[in-house]
Amino acid sequence: MATVINFVVDAGSKFEGVATIQNEDGSLFDLTNYDTYAQMRKSFYSDRNIVEIQASIQGDPQNGEILLELDPSVTADLPTLISNNWVYDIEANNPSDTNDIKRVCEGTITVNPNATKSPVVP
Repeated sequence: MATVINFVVDAGSKFEGVATIQNEDGSLFDLTNYDTYAQMRKSFYSDRNIVEIQASIQGDPQNGEILLELDPSVTADLPTLISNNWVYDIEANNPSDTNDIKRVCEGTITVNPNATKSPVVP
């Protein structure tokens, strides 16, 4: 079962969040020999508005920490008019074993809209 963690993103700002992945018994998930990938979308069933999240193992892989990042240019373009709630998940993939793919984390991302827009630099 995937660890559930919810995040809040401010539109137009850099987002960084750390997901600490745990096994079902509460111990830390060892990410040694895994690559991590993450996406967010309006619903788990949507094939539109897919956003790639930068997901990288942070520090010692045995600590089960994955750093998630979105650049300000990405968060500024997230639609918030209809709903500001998105879903995401993270998969850990063992490149030496194509059958070893695990969904290690999932949750919601709430996007707070911004009133101030970044100035345009010529």
